[in-house]
Amino acid sequence: MDMFFAAVELLDHPELTGTPVIVGGNRERGVVTSATYEARTRGVRAGIPIPQAIRLCPEATVLPVRGHLYRQKSRQVMALLSAYTPTIEIVSVDEAYLDVTTVHRLHGNPIQIAQKIRHQIHTQLSLTASVGIGPNKLIAKIASGSAKPNGLLLIPTNQVIPFLDQLPTKAIPGIGTATCQILADTGITTVKQLRQLDLKTLTKKFGEAAAKRLYENARGIDERPVTTNSPEKSISTETTFTKNLTTTSQINATLLRQSHECAAKLRQKTLLAHTIGIKLRTANFRTATRSRTVPATDVAAEIYAVARSLAAEYGIPEGGFRLVGTKVEGLVSKEDGFQASLYGESPRRNAECAMDQVAGKFGAILHPATLLQRKSQS
Repeated sequence: MDMFFAAVELLDHPELTGTPVIVGGNRERGVVTSATYEARTRGVRAGIPIPQAIRLCPEATVLPVRGHLYRQKSRQVMALLSAYTPTIEIVSVDEAYLDVTTVHRLHGNPIQIAQKIRHQIHTQLSLTASVGIGPNKLIAKIASGSAKPNGLLLIPTNQVIPFLDQLPTKAIPGIGTATCQILADTGITTVKQLRQLDLKTLTKKFGEAAAKRLYENARGIDERPVTTNSPEKSISTETTFTKNLTTTSQINATLLRQSHECAAKLRQKTLLAHTIGIKLRTANFRTATRSRTVPATDVAAEIYAVARSLAAEYGIPEGGFRLVGTKVEGLVSKEDGFQASLYGESPRRNAECAMDQVAGKFGAILHPATLLQRKSQS
């Protein structure tokens, strides 16, 4: 889908069509979750702080996130797509893979199917979608990005290498800023140049798993099937206390522990989360939830930073909290490369992965030192 959250907002705000619009909060705080192309041409992109986006595009209109509307439209889009093939893999609220190799007689060739899909989405939902067609998921995904906005691009098998050769390395899903910089430092800025590196050289720079992925991607190789397994929608953990939590340190310690539990489960399931939320139940049994959309992550430190901020914004009511919970949702497969940490570029993520390995090998339960210190002082 094209600028999905922003496009849905424009349905309720048609007067803003053709103007820069940012979705993510208010002009003082928040993170950009979506923006119209008028704002994107000014440098606004998902994941940057709202104040930074305003400096880039002062005239932009900033709208709050309304997740329930986006989920509703997403369900309509996915239902429409499912009518064309039973082999559909939903990877996020606004993206899906369709395997149409067995439905040509029923719906036509891939281009005809793509045209029908785009027409239906536009006429029935008043939204636009860009479609990429290719021999595998990797090429289809890159093609869909190249087709934006509101376009269609077919890459036949015999044109995969010529197509890739004209692209910069950052066009490959999962190659983030840090990886691009490492490659650029050695003079590698295009996919064609990347393909000249042998597997041994790549392994020395990035490790075995990431090197294999880079080596195959540069050649358009992707053997992942389109899987119809329904994606997990969320991961959460919550704790009910016999004695209410009444201090910031108690609440933060709970959120930190829960963030590590959620992050470990994300990494175990090779998922990334786009939305982080908390659940708070007060002494008088009033339940409140807060959430924020962020760049996709499976790092506990990043989850905790958002959870702690959300809790601080809510404040501590009289009597404190009897329940505190942390939830991650908006889950996407890490195989689709939604952020740079896929290649182990985050020191924090490396440390947390090491914790996973120790726990898996020895069955040990590791905690951040901060939690151990608090426990010994309590």
